[in-house]
Amino acid sequence: MNIKQQKQLLDTGVAIFKLIQLATNLTADAHSQIVFEVRFG
Repeated sequence: MNIKQQKQLLDTGVAIFKLIQLATNLTADAHSQIVFEVRFG
């Protein structure tokens, strides 16, 4: 595996990690929004 392939792999890993993080944050936000509405709605 050459340097370029390694960098590409790293970039892909970072992109996937960011997507997972974004999805987790969105899910957490949605969940707290639902909890808020159930409690105070």
